[in-house]
Amino acid sequence: MIVFVALIALSATGRAEMPIAGTDSMGYAHLANNILEHGTFSLSYSAPFAPDAFRTPGYPLFIALCLLIFRSFFSVAVIQNILAGISAVLVYRITRFFVTEKFSLIAALMFALEPSGIYLSNIVLSESVFTFFLVWAVYSVLKKDGVAWHVGVLLGCAALIRPIGLIVAGIVIGFLFFKKQFARGVVVALCCVVALTPWIARNVLVFDTIGLSDVSVRKLFSYDATLFYAYTHRISDAEASDILRAKLAVQTGVTISTMTLRESSVVRDFALGIIREDPTSFAKFYTIKTIPFFITDGFTDTARKMGFSWGSSPHISKLFLTEGVGGIFRELRNTRGINFTVYGFGVLAWMGICIVMLYGALYVTWQQTHYRWEALFLLSIVIVTAFLTGTVANARLRYPVTPYMFTLFAVGIFHVRRSIVSWYGK
Repeated sequence: MIVFVALIALSATGRAEMPIAGTDSMGYAHLANNILEHGTFSLSYSAPFAPDAFRTPGYPLFIALCLLIFRSFFSVAVIQNILAGISAVLVYRITRFFVTEKFSLIAALMFALEPSGIYLSNIVLSESVFTFFLVWAVYSVLKKDGVAWHVGVLLGCAALIRPIGLIVAGIVIGFLFFKKQFARGVVVALCCVVALTPWIARNVLVFDTIGLSDVSVRKLFSYDATLFYAYTHRISDAEASDILRAKLAVQTGVTISTMTLRESSVVRDFALGIIREDPTSFAKFYTIKTIPFFITDGFTDTARKMGFSWGSSPHISKLFLTEGVGGIFRELRNTRGINFTVYGFGVLAWMGICIVMLYGALYVTWQQTHYRWEALFLLSIVIVTAFLTGTVANARLRYPVTPYMFTLFAVGIFHVRRSIVSWYGK
């Protein structure tokens, strides 16, 4: 809440926008306004209101409810801060399944003080609400004696906020079946489907297509295929975008700017065709583009959005693809002053967190501890989310899985400390 007040002050000085900041935030706000004023889910600014399937309805409905009750977008930020606080408590409770209170508190504090999370909780963006639903569902699954139906509803709501939640739901259901909790798994799956059915039915009626959103197809075309095309043909991202958009229009008659869910299969097939030209190179390209998910410094990015900037930061994955390791070191040598210090510290800190996180998950698995499969369950959520993020990896998209990263980090340092104490005690 202190950051909430600070952002209001910065907003008044013009250094930071609050609570609506950036095109994504404005899009969510506009969808909510159209729901309240025109009763339609559309990004259009005037009639006829074209139905939208890029966003899912969960978060715009949340904003609309806040506006209906409190008449202010600031209420969205206030409630998101409350949800973030509850999420921190749930992180503590999840970590307690693995380690002691002291180390659980470390995980909860890391989550509560993560710069990207603090910023996102105070802006009209979906991450903090999405994170809340996910972490509540995961806690309920690990609790084992939780009611199964509400886990399915929570996961369905998460998928209606961000479609990637549907993949996490699949991981949860798979975990329950793996643990031979078949009844719980079936109930979770059915309740999740029930929660999603009205929106899917709407898309079938409007677009004649079964699906939640066309966001994954837009990512596949605008980022995966386009950036890969730029990489393989040694041209700029902008040039690659212009070329592929023109080819798409000529070959299919579809333009990416006017694409709806109805045309998404055509665009998907076109983008996959670009990738299939050299799948081995794409695998290498995509893997390297995923690296920022694990090392991106959220503090530098957040500071820039709040109006503070110390210069540009190196684009690690792009440098590695185009110039190799030598290019990264050359760029780092040219990055001096406070920007180098802040960026370097952030990258090293997140590298350390990820190494300890991986150690924690593998240690409890190797030692055959009681919660080894639960640790791998949390790690799988992190890895799968990172993989799906891929070419758009950043601190904002990493935030929803930081609860599990910090939990496994706490598990790692707990066992490192215990090993050190045991070694010195001999």
